[in-house]
Amino acid sequence: FAASQDLISRTTTFIRRELQVWTNLDVEFLTSFILALMKSIDIRSESAVKLLGEFLDMDSTESGRRPNAEHFAHELYTYLRSPYRDLAVYDSVIQIRTYLM
Repeated sequence: FAASQDLISRTTTFIRRELQVWTNLDVEFLTSFILALMKSIDIRSESAVKLLGEFLDMDSTESGRRPNAEHFAHELYTYLRSPYRDLAVYDSVIQIRTYLM
């Protein structure tokens, strides 16, 4: 991941867009934080999800669970593993698949 400028660029675009859902988050800080995290550990790992949960699940009432962080990590990983480089194209394909199911 760290050696691929393309992956870093795609990741940055995805993160910045997705973090707009949460109000009162420092998007630039959290983008940098997540990128640094991804350079050292798998974003889907328990430790990464726990760290993400500190920001994305502050209001969660589910004891021990981090539903927002888990979902965010899954969505980010899925996008990066997809063959689509353009986020808008990825979104349209995902929406079509969801619609057809």
